[in-house]
Amino acid sequence: KVDESRVAAAIKGALLADAASMGCHNSTPANPEAPEFQDPPSPVGYSSSDYPGHYEAGMLSPWGEQLLFATQYVAKEKLVTAGPMSVALMKWAETHGGYQDKGIEEFLTCMKAGDRSVELCGKDDDRGRSL
Repeated sequence: KVDESRVAAAIKGALLADAASMGCHNSTPANPEAPEFQDPPSPVGYSSSDYPGHYEAGMLSPWGEQLLFATQYVAKEKLVTAGPMSVALMKWAETHGGYQDKGIEEFLTCMKAGDRSVELCGKDDDRGRSL
């Protein structure tokens, strides 16, 4: 049996760690030997000035935002079915106003082409998998 309190604690910890690291997330420090937290954060490829309401100190990174979407979806639906979750993710990605990484961009392209299924949209994406 899954210990739901441990799952909830792990997700909360992941979201907290993501927000806490925003000040050094995806940044290129002036001195790579001494990375530092930056306030305001200056991540490479996205910023709070490019995406108002996102990516300031203490806020979630784009990947933290994706984790929050998935967590909220599962909490609401209690069951993950690929088709409905794919449609919900597409709607979220189109309206949340934040940075869209390559995986989300490719997923949206596939969904808009009418494939509308995670079985087809992103099935070969192994960027997040470890060996």
